[in-house]
Amino acid sequence: MEVQCIHFSSLDSTQRWTKENAHSLRSNHMTCISAEVQTGGHGRQGTTWVSKKGNLHMSLFFTLPGYAPFIQNVAQILIYSCCRLLEEKNIHPQIKWPNDLMIGEAKFSGALAETIPLDSQLGVIIGLGMNVQSSVEIDQKTTSLAEIAPGEWDLNLLKKEIISRFTADLSLLQREGFAPFRQEFEKRLLYKGEKISCKVGEETITGLFLGLTDTGELQIKKTDGTIRKLYSAEIFTLRPQ
Repeated sequence: MEVQCIHFSSLDSTQRWTKENAHSLRSNHMTCISAEVQTGGHGRQGTTWVSKKGNLHMSLFFTLPGYAPFIQNVAQILIYSCCRLLEEKNIHPQIKWPNDLMIGEAKFSGALAETIPLDSQLGVIIGLGMNVQSSVEIDQKTTSLAEIAPGEWDLNLLKKEIISRFTADLSLLQREGFAPFRQEFEKRLLYKGEKISCKVGEETITGLFLGLTDTGELQIKKTDGTIRKLYSAEIFTLRPQ
């Protein structure tokens, strides 16, 4: 897939810029919008993600046919692509379902997917934030690649490597869905096999984290033995703090 890159010195949000300009972007290839500094980014559940120069802030835009059953998995697959890439650099993060990267209990990357209607097609925008040279202050413990593996990181090279890995994985996702990724994705899941709590709206569900379905949903076994499948939720560990 051909990829066009647009880079800014500063943006409030690469995700917001992409949504506002999606109709002017070419639909026959992927576009990467990145910024050296992002002042008003946001993550899942509306959390703010403010990040400094030296970190990675980007959004990927592409189009799909109006009906794409795998759309719920695109951010998961981007995070999976990042995880596999970092493993090649001797960094071994875990994936906190659905789309965060963690070292222990510290987060250093997250993805967020949004869609917009574009005539007969569906515009997909996946925002990716990654702490590279410094961690950011949010409502949980964070770290950065430089803390995990000290040294200078080439952001432009890292961006290109992520895009290359993701476009290959996206092609497989489009052809075969999430099922081919499930086993390898589960190997990297944080808290799998442990007791967790999941917040879904105002409801809190507690049980054993069994793993994922072939469509990427979380499976949790409640204390009464019933199994719930969740498409979206916020996970909380029940490990002793």
